[in-house]
This record gives sequence, structure tokens and C-alpha cells, in this order.
Amino acid sequence: MAEKTKTYFEKLGAEKIISTEIGPALGVHAGPGALVISIQSLKDDLNG
Repeated sequence: MAEKTKTYFEKLGAEKIISTEIGPALGVHAGPGALVISIQSLKDDLNG
């Protein structure tokens, strides 16, 4: 998923893409001019 997302944003013209698996603190520490997008995948007992 991360590689597909990176490719998508590169096609939109993103100059710098950083993909991490950390929590919501990234949004707090991103700095001015940054755009942070979060993707969360949830699994439950019904869907495995």
C-alpha cells in the first residue's frame, strides 16, 4: 500500500514523499508547509 500511495502522489507532482509507520505525532512535528496524510487499516474479528 505504501508504495502505491507514493507513486500516486509522485504523479500529482509531489516533490518530497516520506512514508513511515508511526503514529499521529508525525502531524505535530511535520513543520510549516507540510501536508500529512494518514492511512489506517483496521481489522476486526468479522473480517480477519
